[in-house]
Amino acid sequence: MSYLSEDELKYEICECKNKLKTHLGHTIDQFAYPEGQPEHFNEKVISVLKKEGIRICLSAVHGVNYHGTNPFYLKRVMVGFMGTEFPF
Repeated sequence: MSYLSEDELKYEICECKNKLKTHLGHTIDQFAYPEGQPEHFNEKVISVLKKEGIRICLSAVHGVNYHGTNPFYLKRVMVGFMGTEFPF
């Protein structure tokens, strides 16, 4: 997403949100970055997400989150992905 213009970002985000809202029947305020690595999102992307009502966004960056983690830089543990075992 970091390579898109602001207009392209708005279109992609709004299209996703509108399709989900139609199918699920409620407002969408969460998002996951496509691909989700640090080079795929930046402050421009986050700014458009915020303008479009997104409150939190998951990346695909491996790790855990702590109290106070920026909600637009959330990490996750993806079990079974690239050899990552279930941690418990």
